[in-house]
Amino acid sequence: LLYAGRTHSIHGESESGKSWVAQAECARLVRLGFHVKYVDFESDAGTVAGRLVRLGATAAQVREYFHYSAPIVKPGADQLEYAAWSRMFTGRFALVVIDGVTDALGLWGLKTADNDDYTTFSRAFPRRLATETGAAVLLVDHVTKSTENRGRFAVGGQAKMNSLSGAAYVVDVVEPMGIGIRGVLSLGLAKDRGGYLRGKAGKFDRNRVQPIAEFVLDGTGEHLMVAVNPPPALEEERTDERTTKIISYVQQYPGQSQSVIARETGIRPADVI
Repeated sequence: LLYAGRTHSIHGESESGKSWVAQAECARLVRLGFHVKYVDFESDAGTVAGRLVRLGATAAQVREYFHYSAPIVKPGADQLEYAAWSRMFTGRFALVVIDGVTDALGLWGLKTADNDDYTTFSRAFPRRLATETGAAVLLVDHVTKSTENRGRFAVGGQAKMNSLSGAAYVVDVVEPMGIGIRGVLSLGLAKDRGGYLRGKAGKFDRNRVQPIAEFVLDGTGEHLMVAVNPPPALEEERTDERTTKIISYVQQYPGQSQSVIARETGIRPADVI
């Protein structure tokens, strides 16, 4: 769902679980030995690192592959801060998460609703990170309180969506997240500049958002278990398409074996009934 070297957004309401999605992907990559950078404007190192361990990464993996920073002053405020800022863009990363876009803009003295301000921020920070580190950059953002005119956009100016070079996702809560419960989120594809995801997603809704994934976080056990599945509606669409394709082939070529039908239609043998 993410393009290397491009910028992305995942946005939803407060406590909708969007940071869990980003952190689950951090944990998955860290377990595989990929370096991940997490630029945090909303939480703290102990909380985020603790979540990664609960998501299955070892403490040793987190120490080696997880690079955490939490800026508290504007970049370039003094020489030390400028040096720290410059180090942000060194090294190679599989993923960079910027958690808390509104707070990041505030730290810079920029307005979230000002398109020119956001374009300046985007070029100087997330897009530069993507270009210089090769990472898929994921911005964790909020949406407006009003559901009537929210549409597919994050809170603020339209430049937030326009500036993305990858994809944008809207998060909706199906079942709430938390320790001790099983949470479910739906991810809707709101933008796909790369063009490879539209064909894998479902039908557009009235806000031009396509269902593309269901994120499950099961917190009922000792470790948090994560699954990313096709959304139920999309799976039903695909099942209907497979069924139609099989019926059409069998009507044209009756009496063929299951293996032949699978080979000729490009459908898995297990799905050929």
